[in-house]
Amino acid sequence: MTMVLCGSAFSSSKSVVEHVPHSVAAFLRFGGGALALLLAVAMFGSRTARVPARDGWLAAAAGVLGVFAYNGFFFWGLSLAPSMDAGILIPVLSPVLTSAFLLVTGREKANWARVTGLALGLTGAAIFFIGAGGGGGGGPSRLLGDALFTLSAVCWAAYTLAGPRVLAGVEPLTATTYATCAGALLLGVLAVPDATPCRPGVDEAAPPRPARSIPRRGSSCHTVGDLLRHIAHDAVDVIAHALNEADVA
Repeated sequence: MTMVLCGSAFSSSKSVVEHVPHSVAAFLRFGGGALALLLAVAMFGSRTARVPARDGWLAAAAGVLGVFAYNGFFFWGLSLAPSMDAGILIPVLSPVLTSAFLLVTGREKANWARVTGLALGLTGAAIFFIGAGGGGGGGPSRLLGDALFTLSAVCWAAYTLAGPRVLAGVEPLTATTYATCAGALLLGVLAVPDATPCRPGVDEAAPPRPARSIPRRGSSCHTVGDLLRHIAHDAVDVIAHALNEADVA
């Protein structure tokens, strides 16, 4: 379900950044998700459970990484490169980076299958990254966009690794709300300079429909998808979680 809800984000978000600045698109999407989550907590959250201040700060910090940093790079990259690049680089590199970190730190054991998979993943991503500068609409702009997608993958890998620690003291709905609200708040600050009625280089007559659809997409795809992701985190290990989300490609 998480893959179904979030898999459309790559192509649909590309259409959005063609009508509004990338920072505004990111804020509207996750601002809508934050409002929906606050409503969900008010309606379905536990009335008696108390979140320790330390756990709340940890969840908020995870949101700075997994919502603010990840999507800041992601939407910026979409304004420079095709969504297909994001659909290849992020799902491939996120589990590769997650697994590599666990192997280097000794938290997971290396075997020939995993090492081979890491090598193939990195090789494929490198070939694609280099090839993006050639034909098929390549160029400096696309290379920069792909570099930003790579940074998004780094942020998502770190967010994945932080998940078990965050979830240890907070229920999934509450953890998702803390993370999304913290990230959305920072995205809002980032979007303020670009939140003007008109932007040079953008067609003023462009149909407003994609912009209006951002809050709805944020409230549905992001909110439900991220909540399911947090719930699933309790049932599968970190590598399986990262690999399953890679299937969105």
